[in-house]
Amino acid sequence: MRKLWVCSLLVCSAFGFVAGIAQAQTACPIKLTITSNEVDGANVSSKAIVLIGLKVSTQAANPTIASHDFYFVPMVPGDSYALTPGDDNNPITAATVAVVQFDDGTTWGNAALLATDEGLAGLIAQRPRMLELYKGGVAAYNQGGDTALINYFTSALPHDAGGVAHKYLRVAQTSGGAAAISLIQTRLNNVAVRSF
Repeated sequence: MRKLWVCSLLVCSAFGFVAGIAQAQTACPIKLTITSNEVDGANVSSKAIVLIGLKVSTQAANPTIASHDFYFVPMVPGDSYALTPGDDNNPITAATVAVVQFDDGTTWGNAALLATDEGLAGLIAQRPRMLELYKGGVAAYNQGGDTALINYFTSALPHDAGGVAHKYLRVAQTSGGAAAISLIQTRLNNVAVRSF
């Protein structure tokens, strides 16, 4: 399968704003590799990334914004991630980086999309609920160990924020509460240093 490298300064420069303020264009922080059914992104910046929004076109649809939130586990410089799974029946024809949010709160690209795009705004709005879910899991474990943690995540399933309760319930059931709490604590430590 042939891969296309896109995310050059020319492709990304149409979206060049930092924190919503027009500035001299900086290089695109994500290098994209596009195949017909996937867009892989590599962080080529010097900062950790917590959110990516891509403008993705497919054969059968107008361009849409596809996104991924790395808020709790940042995409550090050098990391790569499959950002958009494609579909063999509806291949990806193009993708560009629309907006990036860094772990220091600054942005690259069209920062207005963070508030105006339903998918991106939804990811950001979900962060406080996920944070409370993580904190509640730690509190439950501290009060009653594995059983309390399993009960906590079981009770959270009907209101699960992005499958988080289900994920940590499975970890607690298969590897024990301490394993689940270790993963959760890493996420809590990552966000403890942020002001947003």
